[in-house]
Formats: sequence, structure tokens, C-alpha cells
Amino acid sequence: MVVGKGKLKAAILRHVETHRFSCEYQPLICISDGEITGYEALSRFQLDGDMVPPSIVFATLQADPTLFFMLEARSKAFQIQHRPSNSQLFVNLDPHVCEEPWQVDHWAATFAHHPQLVVEVLERTTAKNLLAITRLVERLRKAGVRLALDDVGGTHNLFSFDLLEQIQVLKLDGGWFKRLEEPGYHQLLEGLLAFTRERCIQSVMEGVETNEHLEIAQSLGVELVQGYLFREQFREVEGPAPKLPIPPMDGPTEL
Repeated sequence: MVVGKGKLKAAILRHVETHRFSCEYQPLICISDGEITGYEALSRFQLDGDMVPPSIVFATLQADPTLFFMLEARSKAFQIQHRPSNSQLFVNLDPHVCEEPWQVDHWAATFAHHPQLVVEVLERTTAKNLLAITRLVERLRKAGVRLALDDVGGTHNLFSFDLLEQIQVLKLDGGWFKRLEEPGYHQLLEGLLAFTRERCIQSVMEGVETNEHLEIAQSLGVELVQGYLFREQFREVEGPAPKLPIPPMDGPTEL
């Protein structure tokens, strides 16, 4: 059993070195016709025989950005390699793996040549992370990559108007279902969705777990829904990730 941060980091390193990864593809459903329009790729981890929640893995690695980047670089290569065909693919990036200019260049090169790819960027609570996200967004936009702002309205997340101006997809955190019990939040969300429609920003409601949640999403007029209500349509993939080329050692590229 994996216990302690030190042992967990060692298990993660072994995981990276063996190039074996797991991924769950969760469908995004068009609310008007019930058809699948895309999938979000979510990493799953079995370390030394134990299933470890991704949240624990990522929280452990936030203090080790080098190992975090190594894991995410291979995970994203695996997710793209095994993507469901003929659908949009949504992948998410933590700001901790985008802090250095050379890392941003890596992601731009990785994502730029894949059609129907959407990169979800996460907002956290520090100015440093917000700066990293802004640099990433600017670089990916120049590379022609579609962008989504993830977990809008979620706990501990910021809301940046500057980032809102740069995205093509807005993903609403499932916590809105609880907030909508208060009339003021209902009006706030309706206004935000009116903005997305005026700007032709695609809207996605996450965390749809019940038919009641689905009815609320329909009443709000969101375009896509995602969540465990559709778990029978989840896809799981496990296998070797492609090995990545060694990056050049001539120093970071300036943004």
C-alpha cells in the first residue's frame, strides 16, 4: 500500500518510468439531442498495485514541479494517442506544469497539430498561478489551440475577466447546483450564460449526476452537459504511453 508523500512520489516516478498509464474518457453530451460531441480525458492512477485518487497525486506533486511536468507530459501524450475518434477531446492542465517558458512551448508544440482538441485551463488562488495561466493561454491561442476555462464557480477558484476574453468554451462547476438554491446566484449564472451566448462561447455544465440536474441545465440553456449521470458511456483505456523526445538543452524560449 502506498503511504506517505515520499513513498507516493517514488511510486509516481516508477509509474512514469514504466510508461504505463490509465485514462477515463467522460462524454460531453449535447443537451438538445442527447448526442456525444466530445470527451474529457481524466487520468487514473494505479501505483504499486493501489488505486490512488488523482487529487492526491496532483496535490503531492505541486511541491515537485519537475516530476509533475514529467507525469503530465506523458499522460497527455497517452490521452491524445488513445482519444476516441471523430470527437472533440478535452484535456486539462494544472498551472504548476506551465510555469516555465520552455514548458509552455512544450504544450504549444504538443497541442497545436491535433484537430478538435480543447485545452482546459484551471484558475487557482495565487497571482503566480494566474500569471502562468495567462502566459499559457496567450501562447496556445497563437498556436491556434481552442481553450476552455474549467471549474468556473468552483471552490477556491478565481474568476478572471481577462481569461474569459480569451476562451472558446466555459465549463461550469457542479457546485452551481447547490448555489442555485439562492435566487441571487441564479441571476448571476443567467447573466454569465447570456454573456457566453453573445460572445459565441460554448457552455458546459459539469457535475450532472441526476435527472433533476439535467432538467436544471436544460432550463438554463447550456449547450453541453457532463457528469456521472452518463457513466455508462464512460470509456477506460490502459496501456503504454509513447516515449517523448528529449527537449533541447539550449535554454528556454522567451514568450
